[in-house]
This record gives sequence, C-alpha cells and structure tokens, in this order.
Amino acid sequence: FLAAVTLTSSLALLPAQTLNIDCGAYENYTAADGTPWLSDRYFTGGQQLYTSYPVTGTADSALFRTARVGYYGGFNYAIPVANGQYKVTLRFAEVGYWVAGQRIFNVSIDGSPVLTNFDVIAQGGYYKVIDRQFPVAVTGGTIRIDVQGVVNQGLLSAIQIAPSGEADTPPPSAPVPSLSASPTSLSFS
Repeated sequence: FLAAVTLTSSLALLPAQTLNIDCGAYENYTAADGTPWLSDRYFTGGQQLYTSYPVTGTADSALFRTARVGYYGGFNYAIPVANGQYKVTLRFAEVGYWVAGQRIFNVSIDGSPVLTNFDVIAQGGYYKVIDRQFPVAVTGGTIRIDVQGVVNQGLLSAIQIAPSGEADTPPPSAPVPSLSASPTSLSFS
C-alpha cells in the first residue's frame, strides 16, 4: 500500500510553482535566502557524486556538494508539472575533475538539445557554480531532462523550474504535492 501511495504521489502533476531539486541529495536543503530545495527525485539512472570540499561562487556551498552523474551511462529526470510556460535553470559545479576536457556531456530538454559538448570547467572552472537557463513550453504534463556523457559522464548539481506565464491547473482527481509551511518537508493534499 505504501509503495502505491509513494508512486502515485510522485507521478502527480505539480502545480505552477517554483520547484527546486538538489540533485544527488538524500535530504531537503534550505538555502541561505530561505529557498527550499527538495532532495533528489524524479530521476532514472545515474549515481550520487559527493565532495566535502567547498564550492565557490555561491552562499550555498552545501547545495553543490552533491550531484547526479552517469557513471554507467546517461540519466534523466521526468518532472511532472502542470502545462504552461516555464524557465528551467540547470545548475552545475564540477567537483570530480579539475582540467577542461575531462568531462564533456550533452543535455536535452523535452528532446531538444540545449547544451552540446558542455564542459563545466571550460565554462568557468572547477568548484564554481555555473547556471544555464532555458524557456520550456510544457504541453504533456512533464519536463524531461536527459544528460548523456560524451567524454566520461554527464553531471547535474541542481534543477530549478519556475513558472514564467500562465499554467493550466492539473486535473482535480490528481493528488498535487505542495510545499508545506516547513520548507524541508513535502505534503500532499
């Protein structure tokens, strides 16, 4: 019974609100500015990458100490959201390699390439935060993010999905997860 409840709730469409996912994290995180980041979810494949070293370029080094990587192939996220217009921000911090060219990967959103031969170190160095933003129009109730390694494996540290226009409401029969008053827990109504 619990497995069915967990599966059903994780597949429900999320309402048009900002959703923050801390990739590779096992626990929720509250940023220095109070922004809640949910533990890693909605992924298929990939493994956790962790470092204890600080990441620069952010007040939230702990947020970037974990990442999802594809040690044994690519990985993806299928994030249920209400149909509408969104701004998807992909956040990266290279914490495994230290020379440009050691990790190169491709990223697509809903089947469209958004980053090709992307190298975090070449874009800004290692142990530093790099953000890339993309507009996304959702018509099928899901944002799918695919990460495929070209040289070694792909990496993704955090995902932020923010509504950028009017979004359709999800069907009334679908359980809709929402952030409760406590930013570190997820409640279902």
